[in-house]
Amino acid sequence: MHLNNLKNTVLMVGQVLIIRELKQDDIVFYDSYEAFLKDHEGHGILKIRVFAGNGIIPLKDVHISISKVIGKEKIIFFEGYTNDSGVVNEIELPAPKINQQNPKSATYLVESSHHSYIKKEPSLAFIYDGIKSILEMEMLPREVEM
Repeated sequence: MHLNNLKNTVLMVGQVLIIRELKQDDIVFYDSYEAFLKDHEGHGILKIRVFAGNGIIPLKDVHISISKVIGKEKIIFFEGYTNDSGVVNEIELPAPKINQQNPKSATYLVESSHHSYIKKEPSLAFIYDGIKSILEMEMLPREVEM
């Protein structure tokens, strides 16, 4: 996934919703895990909902992986599976401490896979300190041979 494919991001600070254009410095690259943690002393919560059929069919047992490239390594922050409702709840992830004047987020790569569905492009999740974010992901079924 390239940054150029992303046009907008949604920021939630307190009760205020801000929509603005995504800029190159919204995604910060770190040389070490220690440097990343030093800059991410807060935490946010991520809920992921995976479905098919325009949101009608929740997908159970979808493998979810949340990662970030730090230095030359891909660090896995979470791996798990969706429940009967197609949901993975309460994933706590590091985020920069909240700053009302210039809210910053941590960005994570979210990948989903299931043997009966087409693997899709990874999604970006933006995590803010003290905020619960919801990421919805739709998957398309593989073609069935008759």
